[in-house]
Order: sequence, then C-alpha cells, then structure tokens
Amino acid sequence: MSHAVRVGNEAVELLTTANVTFPLQNREHILEIKKGLLPYEQVAEDIEQLLVDVEEASKVSVLRNEPDYDWINDLVEEVYAEIVCDKWGGRYGL
Repeated sequence: MSHAVRVGNEAVELLTTANVTFPLQNREHILEIKKGLLPYEQVAEDIEQLLVDVEEASKVSVLRNEPDYDWINDLVEEVYAEIVCDKWGGRYGL
C-alpha cells in the first residue's frame, strides 16, 4: 500500500510540476504505512483520493501529450557517442 501512496503522490507532482522531488516530501507518512502504523481503512481512503487527484491533475497537466522524440534521440546519440565511441572506439577502431 505504501507503494500505491508513493506513486500516487509522485504522479500528481509530476503531472502538475513536470518534476518529482527526492527525497520524498511525504516520506514519514510512507514509512508509517510500511510499518503498519496506520489503519488499513485510512490508507485505502488515501489511495482512493489519490486516484481522484491523479485524474484531476492529468486534466491540467503541464506535460506534453506526445514524447519529444528529437530530444530523446539526441540524448541516446550523445550517450552512445560518449560511452561507446569515446571509451571503446579507440580500442576497437570505431
């Protein structure tokens, strides 16, 4: 149940700010759930509310509707060039 609460909160934050904060802002609450310190009913209600919150956040999300394929391709190319070509290219004549 702690994972559902964590992911729900992260989803709301991501949808509304395009960011996920680490360490978790609600880490104490998550730990209480993990340790079984909160009643099941309370956590279940939290999860139900998070489902509503995620749905609402998705309606006003600051995230793109489609992936930025150009940015992704540039990242993959850059990492490939740095790791594969630079590190191994000289050794193997790439």
